[in-house]
Amino acid sequence: MALLGGRRLLTLAGPGGVGKTRLALELARTAEPSYADGAALVELAAIGDSRLVPDAVATALDVRPLQGQELVDALVDFLAPRTFLLVIDNCEHVLAAAAGLADALVRGAPQVTILATSREPLRVSGEVVFRVPSLDIPDPESACSPEELLGFESVQLLVERAQAAAPGFVLDRDNAADIVRICLRLDGLPLALELAAGRIGALGPAAIADRLGDRFRVLRSGSHAAPTRQQTLSATLQWSHDLLEPDERILFRRLAAFAGSFELEAAETVCAGAGIDGADVADLLARLVEKSLVAVDERSSRERRYRLLETVRIYAGERLDEAGERAAFAGRQARWALALAEAERGSPRLDRDAANVRVALETLLATAPVDALRFTTTLWPFWLRRIDLHEAQRSLDAALAAAPERTALRAQALLAAAAVDYRSGALARGLEKAHEGLAVADEIGDARAQWRALQFLGEFGIAHDAADLALPWLEKALELARGQGFAAATASGV
Repeated sequence: MALLGGRRLLTLAGPGGVGKTRLALELARTAEPSYADGAALVELAAIGDSRLVPDAVATALDVRPLQGQELVDALVDFLAPRTFLLVIDNCEHVLAAAAGLADALVRGAPQVTILATSREPLRVSGEVVFRVPSLDIPDPESACSPEELLGFESVQLLVERAQAAAPGFVLDRDNAADIVRICLRLDGLPLALELAAGRIGALGPAAIADRLGDRFRVLRSGSHAAPTRQQTLSATLQWSHDLLEPDERILFRRLAAFAGSFELEAAETVCAGAGIDGADVADLLARLVEKSLVAVDERSSRERRYRLLETVRIYAGERLDEAGERAAFAGRQARWALALAEAERGSPRLDRDAANVRVALETLLATAPVDALRFTTTLWPFWLRRIDLHEAQRSLDAALAAAPERTALRAQALLAAAAVDYRSGALARGLEKAHEGLAVADEIGDARAQWRALQFLGEFGIAHDAADLALPWLEKALELARGQGFAAATASGV
């Protein structure tokens, strides 16, 4: 009721499957007693011709125009003296016609409230837009009991629908983690959760959670009573995709190259070209936000980041594959992330793009091992600051294995890996890497790498309480630093 209070036109906007229709019907049910002349629902999903929008409303209201009268005028005349709630569901594919009719009714019928659902706003004067959020999701790291988990909307919906499909199903400690995984990976989208719930009796929560990387195949069957576009996740997103303009489709699929959130400048850098002018990316991105395919994370009035729900991102990625652009734009995202890491050098600003960093590193390991080695060498201060020591070890080891050439870059990477091992307490591993780093530095005559390697060896000796071993290494490091004129302020890299 609070959403509708005093408003003439309220549009519930959001992506397919988020529950706009469900919310509209619940609002209408609660609010109908406040409208003396009642309420009516107009369903536009089956309307293929925008010219038939007034006819659909007239049928719902049982209105017939007088001879020679325009149907819209007849609707205005009918509603003008009434206090009435009109619910118009699924406006997105006939947006201009729905907007024109809504505008005429708002102007001509002062006691009528219109409640519309659409994947984008109608853009009518006086319209209030409410973005319908996904259902709340528990933190996968929290240790909630099954009873506490049922306090989250996504878990409650999934469990209720699973029990309807498989009456013997119960949420317990054995399956709670898998239920949370399903809710998290499906972004709390009600349609996706309902489709998953229908498979729980046959497959079980663990099997579903493990296979959601291929969610469009796993969650294929829905209610046969629902419109075709709502019977599968793929059909729901295909409906939204088909309504996009050609240039919007191009940007939409290319945004799948990002993971997590991203800034406008990143989208301009990565996604422009080959069909999209860089100057048009901002407008296209704004249009995708309006059409509920891209979400906005607004951190301040000056700072916005954008993201695709994971389900939407997977769908966009399939379109990227179909267009044959996956390799090109994954490579562009990786080069952007590498440049960002080198510019930030471990700054906390890089935290916001941690997911993008991981995806970029995977790309570089598969396609450009030397760049992957350069990337990991740049990232080790970032990992240390975040205390992501296991991730740092795995990434550096993978990059060192992928690019075995004995170069100055390898020497730097070995010493970075030694520093990470030192911090994690893996002293034997780190000592081995420091020795190899010194050997490579000696081979190529890299004095600075030799100096750093000698320092590391001395530090490892101290950590092992072996001062007699540490002292010679540190003396050699000091001698080399004096000879080369290295700054005393950078005498220790560990």
